[in-house]
Amino acid sequence: MTTVLSAVLGSEKLLGIKIKKTQEVDSLIRKGIPFKVVEDIKEKLKLADEEIAGMLGMSVRTLCRRRQIKDKEEARLNAVESDRLFRVMKIFAIAQDVLEDKEQAIKWLHSRQFGLGRRIPLEVVQTEIGAREVEDLLMRIEHGVYS
Repeated sequence: MTTVLSAVLGSEKLLGIKIKKTQEVDSLIRKGIPFKVVEDIKEKLKLADEEIAGMLGMSVRTLCRRRQIKDKEEARLNAVESDRLFRVMKIFAIAQDVLEDKEQAIKWLHSRQFGLGRRIPLEVVQTEIGAREVEDLLMRIEHGVYS
């Protein structure tokens, strides 16, 4: 999992570290993921400010204020926001791996899925239980189980 996530995160470039162990991910989340990763994920997933702010549990105004922080290297999410962002990144990494194409994964994450009760995966992942439901559906797709 950490290898796929490292690729999605672009950890060496964005974080200045290469994630090798789960403990390093936990430490990063507790320390706070740098805000520049939010912008990178927002761009990769083609999200509007309203969407990424909702996923992080913050208002659009707070998102915009964070974007305005002068010292981008010091701007970090708090642990709760980092955990939420990590959840989205993990699902994106799994979708990309299962669907074997970045653009297909993005399209799938933005589309209503029958296996999720016609809900949109990027909306479902806003809770831990929802993220597990999306991950379970992706695993069923990978193993060819009809959903």
